[in-house]
Amino acid sequence: MSDNTNTPHDSDAERGEASTLSRREMLKSLGMAGAVCAVGLTAVKGAQAALPTLSTPFSVATNEGFPLPKSPEEIWSLDYAGNLFPGMRNGPALSAFFYPATGMYIEDNGSIKVADARNSLIRNISNLGDVTIFSGSMQQYPFKDGSAVDTNFNSPNDIDKLSDGTYVVGDRENNAIRRVFADGSVKTIAGQGNCKNKYNGDQSIGTQALLNRPLTLTVARENTAWHTVDTVYFCDRDNQLIRKLVPNGDGTFAVVTVAGTPPTPGADPCGALTYYPGRVDGPTATAKFRGACGIVLSPDQRYLYIAERDNNIVRCIDLMNNVVSTYAGVLMVGQKQGAFVDGPANEARFNGCSQIDYDNAGNLYVADRFNHVIRKITPSADPMVGKMVSTYAGVPMQSGRISGPASKAKFYEPWGLSVDRKNNLIFIGDTANSRVAVIGPYKAIWAAFVERVNKSRLFEYQQLMALYQNYYRGEQMRDPQMPKSYASESTGEFSAPDGTLFSDAPRSTY
Repeated sequence: MSDNTNTPHDSDAERGEASTLSRREMLKSLGMAGAVCAVGLTAVKGAQAALPTLSTPFSVATNEGFPLPKSPEEIWSLDYAGNLFPGMRNGPALSAFFYPATGMYIEDNGSIKVADARNSLIRNISNLGDVTIFSGSMQQYPFKDGSAVDTNFNSPNDIDKLSDGTYVVGDRENNAIRRVFADGSVKTIAGQGNCKNKYNGDQSIGTQALLNRPLTLTVARENTAWHTVDTVYFCDRDNQLIRKLVPNGDGTFAVVTVAGTPPTPGADPCGALTYYPGRVDGPTATAKFRGACGIVLSPDQRYLYIAERDNNIVRCIDLMNNVVSTYAGVLMVGQKQGAFVDGPANEARFNGCSQIDYDNAGNLYVADRFNHVIRKITPSADPMVGKMVSTYAGVPMQSGRISGPASKAKFYEPWGLSVDRKNNLIFIGDTANSRVAVIGPYKAIWAAFVERVNKSRLFEYQQLMALYQNYYRGEQMRDPQMPKSYASESTGEFSAPDGTLFSDAPRSTY
């Protein structure tokens, strides 16, 4: 069913042989994605090309045989960090391991904080393309706060940033929300880090509250029309609630329910709760949710948009009038009933809505996990109801890992999604592929990569080139119909969308 199932790999001997290939031979094997990442390329100053007539960014085609972009604005998807293998490894972004990348926060300088769930870490992808550990010990037990290297997470799923520069993390299996400081040290601000299936109502002190798999969160910034202080909204998924953290002014936070029908606690402190899941719109106090996995505030911070994995719909909460509506999708409970349909928002079908974010035009993007695609919801005149749902990237109901034009790119259970509104890019936590992918206009993607090339030596590793070569050999073996990669014989120079030429001559500076 999946293009990634039972992935064949080359032998160690073949990998060693690949690592001795020349830079140009590797570029031919790697195609466009590899060429972007091969920093043995040196800029040839003074060379210009007319951007409007640009037909290809390099003198090669992609490994999948796709024609290269005819326009710098064509939407593409490429690997940004991580590779075929789940695990834990720091270093150059495209040879680093994640397990897997889920939620992300994009810094103003272009670096990305990543919740690395099963590694129980918060990682950092620098704007130079280096992956490091920001916080966490890789240990899950015992639950404890502490310094960056001593603190323990347990499946962190999402991360956002407060106005004071500290971060908040949804620590799913610890049933807690953690605050991470600039030095990576951690302090719990909500939840008790104990067994799941617990609920004890709202609490004035967050660490006295019992949470049940808090997954995703979003921060309402202070000094807006609707929020005078930073407020953290989060999905208390298995309690079927949307809740918020409100600062008390002394470093602590109160836990307050925003919407949903609270469960009835069982007699055993860690025993089963009586849940009231469902899909009920209307007043927030009587609304019902099922498996809320994504949450984002509207640009004006008045509306909350909720992606529900188990109801396969997107909901909207009006924070002023305290009312819930269905924004997009048709109620179909669970993965087996989920489906794929583009079209008017009230007729669209999803399957496993996960994280959600918006762009500068107010469009919402949804990681449609079990359909293996990224969906786009255009707004209507009514902020409580979406207009149209379309597929922004991916091949519906086909899993895999292919870079290329958005309509032909493949993902495998994408979960994380974060929009870089500054650079018009969307970053995807492509969980079953253990990578971070980037989607956007080809020119914008190129700019992100060329920034790495110009400022860093991190990709000057033939091992990385060999990894990519082995991966694409695997793609050929799995899909005999896939066109073989090809490259024109050239002088070894490649032109970027901005007209700069790159040569495969060795770099002299780093």
